[in-house]
Order: sequence, then structure tokens, then C-alpha cells
Amino acid sequence: IASGEVDIVVGTHALLSNGMSFKDLGLLTIDEEQRFGVNQKERLKLICNCVDVLTLSATPIPRTLQMSLSGIRDTSTIRSPPPMRKPTISYVQEFDEMLIKDAIERELAREGQCYYVVPRISQLTEANEMLERICPSLRVIQAHGRMARGTAEDNVASFAEGNFDVLLATTVIENGVDIPRVNTIIIQNAQAFGMSTLYQLRGRVGRSDLQAYAYFFHKNDAITEQSAMRLQAMADLTELGSGFDVANRDLEIRGAGSLLGTEQSGMAAKVGFDLYMRMLKKSIRQLRGLDLPVVPRSNVILPAGEGSIEAVTEVIGEDETYLIPESYIPDAKERVRQEGAARLAESTQSLVEITNSWRGTNGPLPAELQNNLKALHLHTCLRQLGIDVVGLDESTGDCILRSPGLRPRHWAMICSQ
Repeated sequence: IASGEVDIVVGTHALLSNGMSFKDLGLLTIDEEQRFGVNQKERLKLICNCVDVLTLSATPIPRTLQMSLSGIRDTSTIRSPPPMRKPTISYVQEFDEMLIKDAIERELAREGQCYYVVPRISQLTEANEMLERICPSLRVIQAHGRMARGTAEDNVASFAEGNFDVLLATTVIENGVDIPRVNTIIIQNAQAFGMSTLYQLRGRVGRSDLQAYAYFFHKNDAITEQSAMRLQAMADLTELGSGFDVANRDLEIRGAGSLLGTEQSGMAAKVGFDLYMRMLKKSIRQLRGLDLPVVPRSNVILPAGEGSIEAVTEVIGEDETYLIPESYIPDAKERVRQEGAARLAESTQSLVEITNSWRGTNGPLPAELQNNLKALHLHTCLRQLGIDVVGLDESTGDCILRSPGLRPRHWAMICSQ
């Protein structure tokens, strides 16, 4: 990896170790992004400068989602489900053994299988005894993270082969389990799970053309205001591809967290979500630059006319130009039109596109025109930065920039940096 002999590295958290080094890391793709902490993701970006980061998640954590909504990160959403899929019917109920029995028997009657999920390993034994009591003939197998190496994988594989009716598990089945025959999931103590975990667990069923069911059972005496809001969201947001909406609801419930710190939720509730977003967008504009207003024109006043794009030898007539030589674009009216477009370019990117079109039509740019374009690029940048005059103090050699939009807050920011 360090020598660059391989092009793509696929790994787990081992890639975060201090001993890892990369020759030229250009793209970092993080799958199941909600399972990573901020420190882990930032560590990967510190390994190599200028890394492009692509994060994949069905339910982004509030901090990541809020970055995309506020414009810090770009986002795209895939909402088209695979063909023949049906939305999973979701029920939120207080824990009831008879409802559990009915759900399991209905699934077994159509020759299907079930998941039964609990939040803690310590609750597996009690849940297993309850299932054997209400359905004596039920074939149950367990899977959790503290089993011996390979045991959990073997148990899930045996379940997938149809040797058991119910897979009793913790959240280890949250990702990477795809068994089309399983179309009922029962989640006990659902109030103890986070919203992204609930959504991921519900996604374990409904992976065929059969109707799937998800049961979220909770204990009324253990439910909190936030957990009630999470469960209500799971009952409301049942459409296929609703992960983005679920993440939005999670953002509203928990808050957006700290963009510069390690907290992945919180804070927004203190000022209200809408006000928080407005404050954040304003701060982003200020950090991306000083947020100075664009000026309509700029002047560069340097010795020997360096950087100037004004005519200094003669008054230019209606069909005359200064930047573009007559030998490059012979037609006078077209030459004036093209120079006007170049002078009015709103960004250097627009100016590059214009000059590329000249190359395509009239061939390579002459040296004289290339020099003039350097000055034109300078003026374009100055206008975007809000600077209308650039001069030189010949006694001290200092460059002077004038910006009519400067305010005390801008000076405070400049001085603080």
C-alpha cells in the first residue's frame, strides 16, 4: 500500500492505525457511514491531504446530514427501489406475547422465517424461553457478537438454508444480512434502539416481492420523549427509500451536533432548528471568504501599465478592441462581441470556457492575447473578491487594495486571522 503497488484498498478500521501510510490517497469511500465516529473519519482524512470523500448511508447521522443540507457537502439521494419491492408494514405496540405469537405463526403459515431482535445479549436467554413457551414447536437459533469465532456466521448461514424458523439476534444482523425468505422482524424493547438502527433492522425484511412486516414492541414504563418520537417516525415513514426522511426526522429530534468538534448530535434544540440553519449558512459564507459584495469593475494601477486592460495608446472606436488582435479574429463586430463577453465573465471558469471556444474556432491563442488574458483573469478575480482598485506605494513597496464593501466585522475577521 505504501509503495503504491495496489490501486484499491478495501478494509475495516484497521486502515486507521498509525502504522498505515499511503503513497497517493485520492478517494476515500466510507460505507455504512453511520457506524463510524467523527474521530475515525477525520483520522482517514489526515493520512493524506486533498482527499475526496464519498460517504454512503441509508440513514446519515445528524452531523453529516446537516453538512449536506447547509451546503458544506454535496449530496445525492437514490429513492428508486428495486423492482417488485413493497413497503414494509410497520406496527408500534406495547410488548404483548400474544401479538408476537400471532406474527410468528402468520409468517410460518406462508412458509417464511422471522427475525427476533433484542438490544442486549443478556436478554437473549429470556427471549428464547419466552419464544419456546408461546410456540413450543418453534426452531430457534441465536447470533450475537460474543460467540466464538465463526459461530455467529455459521448460525446465520444455517438459518438462511431454512434449518430454523426464527433467528434470535442482537444488532449484529443490522448490516450485511440478505435473506429473501425472511419477511417478518420483531424488535423487542424498541425504545432502546437509535433511529438509524431501527431503520436498518426494518430493512432486513421485504427483500423479495412478498409483503413484509415489522413489529416494534416497547415498554411503556421505559419509554422517553425522544424514544417515543423515534418510534412515531418509524410508524409514519414506511415508504421505500424513506431513509433520507428518517435521517431528517432524527436531525430534528437530536440536533445537528458540532461541525468542528466530535459531537454527532445535539445543539440545534437550544436555538431552534431553522434559526440554527440560518446562523450556520451565514457563518459558512463568511468562512468561505469575507462575504464582500462583488464590484462591477476594477482598476489596476501599477508602473508601466502592468495588469491594466484599458486602452492607453488611442481612443478605441466602436468596432475596435484592445485585448484581441485583429489578426486572430478578423471580423470587427465578432471581435468586439467576443472581447465584451470576456470582459464581463463572472468567474475565471467562465473566462476559461470562453477562451476554449476561441481555440476551437480560431486556433491556438497568440502570445499577445495570452498575456492580455492573464490581466483579464486578475480583474475577474478582483471583482469577485470585492476589490475595485489595486495600487502600489512606490515609497514603501506595499501593495494597496481598496474594497468599498469592507465593514468593521470584516476587519475584525482579518485581524483575528
